Amino acid sequence: MKYLLFFLGFTSCSSLEKAELAGSGSPGGADFDPNSNQMRLDIHPQDQNIDLLSQSWIADGDADWGDLTIEVNPSVSVSGQVLGYTVQPLNAEVPGGDRNPVTANITVQRPGTISSSAVTTDTDGTFSLEVPPARGYTISISPDDTHLLPFQVVQGVDITDNLDLEEIDLGYGLPVYGRITNDEGTPIHNALVNLKHVESGIDGASVVTDSRGHYLIRALPDDYLLCVKGSPGVALPFLEVPATVNVDQALELDVNLGNTETVSVQGQLTNSEGTQTIRDVKVRLSSDLLDGTDGRLVIETETDRDGLFSRNILPGSWIGEFISAYDDIWGSLELTFRVSLGGPPEDLEAIPLPDNVTFSSTVLDPNGNPIEGAAVNAHEMGFDSYIYSTTTNSLGRFSLELPPHPVALAVAPPTADLAVTRKIVNPTEGMSEFILSTGDLVAGKVISEGTGLEFALVEVRDMTGQLYATTITGPEGDFAVRIEGL
Repeated sequence: MKYLLFFLGFTSCSSLEKAELAGSGSPGGADFDPNSNQMRLDIHPQDQNIDLLSQSWIADGDADWGDLTIEVNPSVSVSGQVLGYTVQPLNAEVPGGDRNPVTANITVQRPGTISSSAVTTDTDGTFSLEVPPARGYTISISPDDTHLLPFQVVQGVDITDNLDLEEIDLGYGLPVYGRITNDEGTPIHNALVNLKHVESGIDGASVVTDSRGHYLIRALPDDYLLCVKGSPGVALPFLEVPATVNVDQALELDVNLGNTETVSVQGQLTNSEGTQTIRDVKVRLSSDLLDGTDGRLVIETETDRDGLFSRNILPGSWIGEFISAYDDIWGSLELTFRVSLGGPPEDLEAIPLPDNVTFSSTVLDPNGNPIEGAAVNAHEMGFDSYIYSTTTNSLGRFSLELPPHPVALAVAPPTADLAVTRKIVNPTEGMSEFILSTGDLVAGKVISEGTGLEFALVEVRDMTGQLYATTITGPEGDFAVRIEGL
């Protein structure tokens, strides 16, 4: 049997596993803590600052947010050469004695920030990329041939200066193998299988199951999720199965996807009066609870010239999102439905999209005075998260054509004496006045190598990435903005 000799797998230690630079100072600000009340500032230098990459700086919750000093440092390089074992066929795939260059994708990412870079190795396995100096990077190396070589993830790497990882030996890892079937024992051909590193959430490259449903991936000892899904356009449930790879021990892991028999669903999109069909509407069908499987499934398509769509999906409860184009006069719609085996194809018939509505309001300061030139952004909640924008006129008035469901409305004043203010509004209910607050001051100076960084874009976010405000530094690198509810 082909898999008998896979237990000969072994591992080795590489320079990547030892990579760590202590450094001095606090490049990138505080360490990232997703459970804290820290604040993240994303700095985007002007294009002419070629040595300065866009990067994040994190302020601790106890910092003086009205007097921040943010140091933006020139980029540093991370380089190395990725090597792996060749494979010598001997009735099975076993490790050879020589190390060869490996084609792999290299990613260096500081979790929770925009500080990152990625590159593919050259033909000789070498790579070089640049990142902003900071602490707490995660480095991942994902070879193209994951059935022959393991991918590697190393977390908590401090990169404060140029870092040469020299030779990175991926070793040969340990085999994770098995068979993908449905509830009737039928092998699943051409399913995509990959490992996800549990702690970092990083995915390795996918392999494809053969005609008998077999797969093989090699991995280093660690905790993973084995992820199984269909190729694009194929209605297979997506499953994640825990997979712990132990030292010197192969892992056999068969996966039963459950029920894979599909049902046809169809419908037609029209305007609200039902007098006009609508083409090019995105149709996103997301499973709520599937029958006969623990998996989940999302299928996307779009309507044709007659407003029609048709797809095969799995039996169960579903949520359908019907999303018109950004510049259409129709809004988006969500509905729930259920499909079952054994019956006729599910026909959702004519689905009328609602008309957009006109939403108007007046922006006032705390004293009731109208504010001219305030930037207004309405962020659609759900669907494709469209953003609709305008500015207030001399009377503080604005008007937007919006979908008839709740949006997150953000109003940014033209000066820094008032806060960027947000509210969840329902455009169908209207709002006569939108009063800005004074909020909390976020101010400071952005410097690079001791000099103020002029005209850099500063984005203020919380630790979930939610954008609260944007501003531009002045000629000396100074900035100031007020924020409500940070």
